[in-house]
Amino acid sequence: MKNYSIIVLPLARWEEYRTLRLEALQVEPYAFGKSYEEEVENSSEVWQNKLTQNSDLGFYLFAESGGKLIGMIGCDYETKLKIRHIATLKAYYVSINARSQGIGRVLLEVSLKRIKKIQKIHKIRLSVNVLQTKAIALYKKFGFEQVGYFKDELFVEGKYLDQIMMEKFL
Repeated sequence: MKNYSIIVLPLARWEEYRTLRLEALQVEPYAFGKSYEEEVENSSEVWQNKLTQNSDLGFYLFAESGGKLIGMIGCDYETKLKIRHIATLKAYYVSINARSQGIGRVLLEVSLKRIKKIQKIHKIRLSVNVLQTKAIALYKKFGFEQVGYFKDELFVEGKYLDQIMMEKFL
């Protein structure tokens, strides 16, 4: 039974977004290009600006249950003339206690539907850490294919980690 909904977060709730993002960076430090130490220093204005992105630039979607944010996914649209046909998924996270309930799948599904409505978008890309095997499997189920492999792309907690680049054409 579905006990959550997918929402666009109102600006007034920006602090909840901040809390979820910082949780993600602490729980899954290998999964993101930014670190907790970098993001925790962001001003309230930076957090609010991320939520108020113009639809021409991208979006954030959130999973909510019982008034609490339990997951998120972001998308950026490229704006430069030669690459404005590309969307990039980012900041994908589901809280540990909310995993294995299909929330991540639904967040990804709703995001892809939203992206498909943008006529100019032809390709969706993302990067994923090689340790995130469940995420990689999910992306493959949705038609993403590996197109690149970057060795030692991230340096986290004294370790170099590889990243996989994936893309899907619409």
